[in-house]
Amino acid sequence: MLAELDPMVLRTVCTTLAALVVIACILWNIRQRRLRELYAMLWLTFGVVLLLLGIFPQIIMHLALWTGIYYLTLVMGLFCICLFIFILQVSVILSAHSDSTCTLAQRAAIAQEEIESLKREMDILRQQLDKCQDREQDRQEQDGSEA
Repeated sequence: MLAELDPMVLRTVCTTLAALVVIACILWNIRQRRLRELYAMLWLTFGVVLLLLGIFPQIIMHLALWTGIYYLTLVMGLFCICLFIFILQVSVILSAHSDSTCTLAQRAAIAQEEIESLKREMDILRQQLDKCQDREQDRQEQDGSEA
């Protein structure tokens, strides 16, 4: 059945289905709160562009004529390069956030250790203070019994 279809129609159907799958995945990730709004809008834009290119392949032909590039695969290759640059940029941002998260976690661990250390010192000082107060109370009781 697929062999009977015109190659252009088959390409249009496959590209459209791929675009719809991409858009569905993006929407699912947004719904699961795995994808932030800024990136979601960019990914949805890429999905919609892919969908438009799938439904209307003439856009690629007009784009190729406008740019003077007569190989349609080169136009799609340029689209993929733009997508790769976007993914690279997001990866750089993600790496920076990962580094700052690691630094923040280390600082929090150091602060927690300092708090625990101060609590231990405070407990020791309280014990010493209690001993001193007990001794002072014993002295006052001895002075009161001697008098």
